[in-house]
Amino acid sequence: MFEEIAEDPGATRQALSVVVIALLAATAGRAADIDWDSWQALPMLLLFTISGFAAWPIGAAICSVMSRWFSVDSPRFSFWLRAVGFVQAPLAFGVIPVAGSLVGWVYCLVLQVVAVKRLARVSTGIAILVGLVAFLGPGLFAALVSAFAISFIALVTSVLNLPH
Repeated sequence: MFEEIAEDPGATRQALSVVVIALLAATAGRAADIDWDSWQALPMLLLFTISGFAAWPIGAAICSVMSRWFSVDSPRFSFWLRAVGFVQAPLAFGVIPVAGSLVGWVYCLVLQVVAVKRLARVSTGIAILVGLVAFLGPGLFAALVSAFAISFIALVTSVLNLPH
């Protein structure tokens, strides 16, 4: 099915819809865990959503570049963008308390590996390597951006003597 999605130019809008819906569901799950008495709640929720959305094209770019190292038959970036967009669907499990996010992340990782194996036509080992880097790379980027933002918010809070 990944081949059909990747080859269909009309699936780009559908992939965008999948990413947006999955992130909204995951954000709703995250919102349930936030202390809404703090002024920091909304900026953190927005940061989570924006970094999650940015992870989509970054992951697709990593798949595109890395798969070219291992396969002469690797598809174009637009193919990866569509496939990786649909891979994000299990993030919607994040709406389920406690284990939903973990289940969603693991399921996304498995789908990422399957997509790489099918589209790049590489071995399972190479697909796992590319899938892990493409999945964890944007996650680490989002974590670094979030850590910087949290530090900045904490600094502003302490300098302005705002309630935590």
